[in-house]
Amino acid sequence: MHALCDIAVYTNHINLGFNQGTELRDPTGLLKGTGAKIRHVPITAAAELQNPALVALVSEAVEHALVETGGSPLKVRRLVSKIS
Repeated sequence: MHALCDIAVYTNHINLGFNQGTELRDPTGLLKGTGAKIRHVPITAAAELQNPALVALVSEAVEHALVETGGSPLKVRRLVSKIS
């Protein structure tokens, strides 16, 4: 299974994380982080989800996942982890 992304929820923002973020094109510099693979985009307002650059990142991440899985259809799965 190839995980596409994750959503980390914080008090004042969310991070939309891309598990293969270092392999994505990011001409506008939305991706943050210094890990070997993972990058994230901090989101502080719902309107930011309509950003064409973010939409392009998500689309590219889906295409990347399809290549990694040999074109298999993606199955939606979720894992909810709560840390207090």
